[in-house]
Amino acid sequence: MRIKDKLKETDKSIKRKILVIDDEQGVIDSLNVYLGKEGYIVEGETNPLLAIEKVKNNHYDIIILDYIMMPINGDKVIEEIRKFNNDIYIIVLTGHKSVAPPIETIRRLNIQGYLEKTNKFEQILLMVESSVKSIIQLEEIKRKKKEIEETYLESIETLRKVVEAKDSYTLRTFR
Repeated sequence: MRIKDKLKETDKSIKRKILVIDDEQGVIDSLNVYLGKEGYIVEGETNPLLAIEKVKNNHYDIIILDYIMMPINGDKVIEEIRKFNNDIYIIVLTGHKSVAPPIETIRRLNIQGYLEKTNKFEQILLMVESSVKSIIQLEEIKRKKKEIEETYLESIETLRKVVEAKDSYTLRTFR
């Protein structure tokens, strides 16, 4: 089976989990409905401090969060999350174009996407789909790496057994 086919198969069989962090419940509800129709499992949190705890205690594939929130802004939320999770994909939204995260912040915090808030969610969906493709590819790479490591260890073990074999041919060869 080709990798591309395997990725499609994996993508369909796993429902991806998204946490939306926004101080406006309406944004969370709208994204929940829109992304839910696309097959994603969406949870929401209006309190950024509680959201950090949710990420600590639950698995999410993607976080979509507002950049300007109270009591802490999105960059501080991401800083806290990055202390214990570097793998989660993060998409930042802002309704204030003039207060967009600087490019150095996006790089430093390993943010995968940045969008302006809009009532048209197609852009968010495209960013989510792109993130999912990357997540699937990374999962496949990790799986292949693990297979290679296991094969390597099995080979080493086989070689060890050959060297330790006590049959007459081995004894003559190594004496």
